[in-house]
Amino acid sequence: MTSEFKARGGKQTTEVIYDDPKYAIFKADQWRSHGLEVWIEDINGNKVDEAALRKAADQTNPPAPPLNPFH
Repeated sequence: MTSEFKARGGKQTTEVIYDDPKYAIFKADQWRSHGLEVWIEDINGNKVDEAALRKAADQTNPPAPPLNPFH
């Protein structure tokens, strides 16, 4: 499923298109930790149910290992 997630902070809105729901969840959580307002939309501009997206992402491949396991 190709969708996009958006983050708003201050005067700027950032949009990122993704195909991997795990990546979208990861980035959304990361941007929220920086205090940004984040939401996920499908390609038609409709908001995506993030809980359902998380559930679908958990049922796909196992989680990726950390980028650097020594930190």
